Amino acid sequence: MQVFPYKMPRNFINQNYLSYMLMIGLLFYLPLVSISYYFPPFIGILYSLFAQKKQEDGTFIFLVFFYLFLFDITFSQLPFLTISIFTFLCLMVKPSFTEFLKCAYCPRFLYISICYFSLAIGYAITSYVLNLDFFFLQISILLYYIAIECILSVLAKP
Repeated sequence: MQVFPYKMPRNFINQNYLSYMLMIGLLFYLPLVSISYYFPPFIGILYSLFAQKKQEDGTFIFLVFFYLFLFDITFSQLPFLTISIFTFLCLMVKPSFTEFLKCAYCPRFLYISICYFSLAIGYAITSYVLNLDFFFLQISILLYYIAIECILSVLAKP
């Protein structure tokens, strides 16, 4: 006879509060990102959390899009560019990868890499069409961000 249920409701509530605290922390972290290139913007981890979270949580979705809007205003000079790329990834790319990834860390690594590479491609196309200059089109900075976020996603609990 099993004493504890398989999934405890306390764990779900704690995960919700943890994701809300992460989002609020990211909102305070965004000014640091604008100061130095060595601070990654954590968009890959944000996409990984958003892709693995249920879509019924309206507050978390609002905080994600608010962070992306602030990121767009700060860096890309075009509001809603990152939000449109992020939404495209969630609606078109994410469903095709969820079937065959079964390990705990593989989806995180894949989501982080896909997020940054698609942002770089989207920014490259936009900068070519509109003759703008974006800061992390350099491959070394992009790989640095992916490496830092993959290490942090391993340190976090699956």
